[in-house]
Amino acid sequence: MTQAVTPTAPLEPEEIVAVMVRALLTTPRRVRQNLDVSKNLLEAIRIVNARQNEIQAVLNEIRTATSSFTEWRNLIEQQVKNNERLTEQYHQHRVIEPMARRIIPLYDLAHGQCGESDSGGDGDDVPPLARAVRAELLELLGDHGVTAIQPGLGIPFDPKTMNPVRCQDCHERQRDRCIARLIRCGFFCNQRLIRPAMVEIFHYVPSLTPHQEIST
Repeated sequence: MTQAVTPTAPLEPEEIVAVMVRALLTTPRRVRQNLDVSKNLLEAIRIVNARQNEIQAVLNEIRTATSSFTEWRNLIEQQVKNNERLTEQYHQHRVIEPMARRIIPLYDLAHGQCGESDSGGDGDDVPPLARAVRAELLELLGDHGVTAIQPGLGIPFDPKTMNPVRCQDCHERQRDRCIARLIRCGFFCNQRLIRPAMVEIFHYVPSLTPHQEIST
């Protein structure tokens, strides 16, 4: 028969210390030396961990500062772009467009002196001075982003860039609402319409049949 094991009472702290002291006194010298080395290693590990925590804290501060710097840099770059855009808009609205509106009437005057042929080009006996002045004014406008709208004969009418002022009857259905003649060219200022072109467009009128002609 097995004997019942009687539970021992828990040791008091003083008893635990006494047991440890007796164990140390009875432990061989080499074991005690190993224990001392282990204690030194544990202390060194504790110091290394503390240094690593300090380094990690510094790295976190650097990351936070770098993130803030990046945000400020992006904000400054965005502000610079906004300033450039606003400066460009101001230059367009306050400088380029007013200059173009003053030069365009001079271009119209020179263009009027050149006359116009039936094919839409310059008329006969065009004064060389008028042609040269017109070319120079058109080049000056082009240097500042102002381009002319000059739809040719037969081009479909575009209500966004053209203003019809006259109609010319025609009997060809495919020429309906196409350009019959350019009366005054229009202008873009950097893709912004500052004056639509004035044009004459074809208006389709069905031809009379022989029966309709006799009835008339």
